[in-house]
Amino acid sequence: MIYVITEKCIECGCCALYCKQHGIFYFDDRYIIQKEFCDGCGTCVEYCPIDDAIIAVHTQDPQPLKC
Repeated sequence: MIYVITEKCIECGCCALYCKQHGIFYFDDRYIIQKEFCDGCGTCVEYCPIDDAIIAVHTQDPQPLKC
């Protein structure tokens, strides 16, 4: 399981600030989670002030995820 940032994100940066894996980056006017760094800990969800801005995804797919 990994996490992805949805369009509900308000770009406050809390997820990136508290990510223990340093896997959240601001790119092309939005935050993204690099799935190679995501270990599924959920810290980003814990600190995100917006419900459903970050969601869990079960994947085995090597392609980048978009929400």
